[in-house]
Amino acid sequence: NNKYYDELKKKGVEFECFASPINAHLKKFCSAFYETDEIFGSYGSIFANLAAIMKGKDINLSSNPPYQLNIINEHVKELLALLDFNQKIGRKNSVYMVLPKWDDAEFFSLLKESKFTKKFGFDSKLAFQLIDIGKTHPRTMVPCETLIVELSNE
Repeated sequence: NNKYYDELKKKGVEFECFASPINAHLKKFCSAFYETDEIFGSYGSIFANLAAIMKGKDINLSSNPPYQLNIINEHVKELLALLDFNQKIGRKNSVYMVLPKWDDAEFFSLLKESKFTKKFGFDSKLAFQLIDIGKTHPRTMVPCETLIVELSNE
């Protein structure tokens, strides 16, 4: 959604955690395939580079991870740890996240209870659908409510 990213740019967001050369909205981004995406400006995997991108720096990020539970859980834990580290050394960060509303997931409770969570709500204007690529029903569209989270250590 271009309006969403226009708003993020106004808030000083300069880095996208999960993107590709085809769908990146910001000049700086991480992607799954560094070998092919480097020429387009990719920093590589967010899991290999988040600490280097964020640790000890004032930077605002956008995060719209793939709707895969283990990826979201790991990413949220690392973000919260880096926000905590940076807060202790006086660095300011904000992270704007678009996630599935899976209220029984670990990431959901971590974000809901975090001292860094400034906004935690649902936005029907940003409703997404999951594509469930299962063996029995390939490419089934599954409605998914969208969770909007703003994290900040300021």
